[in-house]
Formats: sequence, C-alpha cells, structure tokens
Amino acid sequence: MGERIIEAGRSSGGVTLTTRDGVGRTREIETGRVLAATGYRVNLDALDFVAPEPRAELARTDGFPSLDAGLQSSVPGLYFTGIHAAATFGPPMRFTCGTQFAAPRLSSALAARL
Repeated sequence: MGERIIEAGRSSGGVTLTTRDGVGRTREIETGRVLAATGYRVNLDALDFVAPEPRAELARTDGFPSLDAGLQSSVPGLYFTGIHAAATFGPPMRFTCGTQFAAPRLSSALAARL
C-alpha cells in the first residue's frame, strides 16, 4: 500500500519488483509470482464529456458522486450508474448484475421528470 512499482524484471526466483513509496524510498521485492490487482479510482474530473461547470458542482463522497435513490447526482438531470454509483448503492453496481437494480430506479426517476 502506498508504493508504486517502478521496475519489474525476471530473476532466478521468479520476479523482482522495485517499488518507491511516497517519500522516495525504494525497495526490492523478490517473489515467485505477481498478481496485479491495481484497482480503479473514480475520477469525475476526467469525464470530459460533462461540461466543467456541472462537474465542479457535483457533491462528492470519497471521490464518487453523491446520488439520490433515483441515481441522480446533486446536478439536476445528471445521473450515474455503474462504478460511479458503487459508493452509494454498493459494489454490485460495478458489474453487469448491477443493471437489474439500476435500470428500474433510473427509468422511474426519468419518467417522473417527464
């Protein structure tokens, strides 16, 4: 945690990784195998298809958009599903199975706006 891999190479034991932490210290780790489970962080500011003004207005919780029961964000008319809804509705939202939960909520919320 808190370290970045800056170099990887083969060694007699398998793999040697060189890492660097937040203060610049490096270390080498020798291991037989590497499982790269890097995760993914939601970055709402990277959504360049949403204009900068609405992006700046988004209420956020740990980087995720804060959503109401109908998946609407703090910006009226801007809804999120998928991984962006995971902080509000849980990890299944990151996967296809989350659509079974999201679709009826989202369609009801949109129909209510009409």
